[in-house]
Amino acid sequence: MGKILKYIHHYFNFKSKNIPTCEECEKMNLTHFLNVYGDQINRLNCRSLWYCEYGFRYRCDELKVKSKSILK
Repeated sequence: MGKILKYIHHYFNFKSKNIPTCEECEKMNLTHFLNVYGDQINRLNCRSLWYCEYGFRYRCDELKVKSKSILK
C-alpha cells in the first residue's frame, strides 16, 4: 500500500514542476539521465532530466556537473 501511495504522490506533485537544484534531485533519490543543450532547453524548459524508481521523468533547472578531483 505504501508503494501505491508514493507512486500517486510522485505522479501528481512532481511531474509538472521543475526541481530547482541537482542536490534536491539527489535527495529525492532520482537518477540522472542526461543534460539538455541547445534548442531543447527552450522546448523542455529545463537543463537536465532525471528519473525516479517508477520511471517518471523529472526536469531540473541546473546542469549535472561531474565532480573534478584535483590530483596533488
